Amino acid sequence: MRTLCSFVFVLLVSTTFANYCWGQRGIPAPSPAPVPHPFVPHPVPVHPGASHSGGQGGSDSTVDPGVVIGVVVAVVGAIAGLVFGVRAWRNQTVAHLRILRTPPGEAPEEIRRAWVGIELPLRRGETEPTYHQSVGVLSQQGPEVTSGYAVDGRAAVAALASQSSVAAAWWRENAPHVVASGYRLFFPSEVCERVG
Repeated sequence: MRTLCSFVFVLLVSTTFANYCWGQRGIPAPSPAPVPHPFVPHPVPVHPGASHSGGQGGSDSTVDPGVVIGVVVAVVGAIAGLVFGVRAWRNQTVAHLRILRTPPGEAPEEIRRAWVGIELPLRRGETEPTYHQSVGVLSQQGPEVTSGYAVDGRAAVAALASQSSVAAAWWRENAPHVVASGYRLFFPSEVCERVG
C-alpha cells in the first residue's frame, strides 16, 4: 500500500511539473456569436505599433549611430576619391615641351643654358601656348605678357636635375619658391616646341 501511495504521489508531482498550469486549464464553453446592435458603436482594433499622431517622432524612431557613421565615412571616402581622381587625371603627362634655345630670365647664363635639350612634362591644360603674365624668378618684378608655356616648376627642376644637377641645385637654393607646390615656370614660345 505504501508503494502504491508513493507511486501516485510521484505521478501527481510529475504531471504537475510537466505542464505548469495544467490544473488551471479548462475547456471554454462555446459562446454564441454576439449580434451587433445598430445603435451601439463597435470598437475598431488598432495595431499596437501604429502611431496615432501620423508623425515619425517618438522613442521608436531612433537612428543607429553606427549607420550614421558608416554613411558619413562612405560619403567622405567618395568625395576624397573623386578629388584624388580628378587631380591625377589633370596631372597626367599628355605631351612634352623641348627647350631649343636658352630661355630669358634672371638666373645666370650657364644655369639658363642648362635647360637646352631638356624635355619637360606637359599636363592637361598646358599643351598649347597661351598668353601669360610672367615675373622675374628672383626679383618678382616686371610683369610681362607674352605667349608661351607655363609648366609645373617642381617637375621642370626635377627634369633639369637629370641633365645638370648643378643647375637644379641652383634653382633649389636660390629660388626655392619655384619648386614649391603649384608654382608655374614660364618658357616663351620662341625658345621651345611641343613634342609628343
